[in-house]
Amino acid sequence: MAHKKLLALIGAALLMGSGTQSFAATTDGSEGTTSTGISEVEVTIPELVKISKISGFEGVNYTGAGGGVDLTDDICIYTNMDSGVGTNDYKVQIDGSYDAGSGATAGFKIASSATTQTVDFTVAWNDVSNSNVGESAVAASGNEVLLQTGWSNVLNCGGAGDIAANTTARLHIAATQANLMAVKAGVYTNTLTILITPTP
Repeated sequence: MAHKKLLALIGAALLMGSGTQSFAATTDGSEGTTSTGISEVEVTIPELVKISKISGFEGVNYTGAGGGVDLTDDICIYTNMDSGVGTNDYKVQIDGSYDAGSGATAGFKIASSATTQTVDFTVAWNDVSNSNVGESAVAASGNEVLLQTGWSNVLNCGGAGDIAANTTARLHIAATQANLMAVKAGVYTNTLTILITPTP
């Protein structure tokens, strides 16, 4: 029986505008029959990003039939970057953490502290949802996938639910039948941390 926990952290590189806008100075009025003051308003909005609609892979019961475990999670990536300007994109870093009885260890393995055994699994990220075609393998914990442009400019991708129309990316994990059948019965877990960073 395989059990999978997925956590996600949201990462954003906040890039402030380098240009300076000219405003009339904020000034007080002078005394008289009327008096006019000026109050300027300036708000800087940095590059922002949000990852949402993560379902995770908890409660997976492996029966041994039908091969290994192959799981996908369609996810929403929101950003306020303009997709029509320059080379705006984002990068994703995925870190795995497991505990086989001797403390947290980085890596893409599900582990049981009771049996002290581990099972390797693979991780991939796709720039579109609802498909594994064209996905990028994440070879090791902490590696990055660059030049991703599958995002929405609408917060939470514009709707409820994880249907393709409301998601923009896919997380894909898999473990082989041989590896899953080679360990003792138990609950095997890993925590994946997903860091999204805009790179305008």
